[in-house]
Amino acid sequence: MGREHKISLFADDILIYLTNPNITFPKLLSLLETFGSLSGYKLNILKTQILTFNYKPNQEIKSKVNLNWESEWMKYLGVNITKDLSKLYNANFNPLSVMIPVINVAYLQLWRPGLLNWRLGRAPFIHP
Repeated sequence: MGREHKISLFADDILIYLTNPNITFPKLLSLLETFGSLSGYKLNILKTQILTFNYKPNQEIKSKVNLNWESEWMKYLGVNITKDLSKLYNANFNPLSVMIPVINVAYLQLWRPGLLNWRLGRAPFIHP
């Protein structure tokens, strides 16, 4: 009672916010291990990312899980989350701005006359 847990869930992607990670991180790993043994689900450590703010894990924590503890960014639901908030815009917009012209040209070349339906004020695009 009286505890607050911060977690973001979307499909099979989970983002967990921890305070006091020297204590809570080992407990989280134990809880995930217990959940896995009961449910048959496992944490895919190869796809697991960690982003620390103002925290340097001790050697005991580092040795429990092989993660990149020095990472400056991580990706969640297709969005690059950076430690330095001033880099957040460039980490996400610049790659996208390079891709948009390539995607548009590729799709424009696939469109043919007659594949666009303009009735009822809508323009549904039908990909051939």
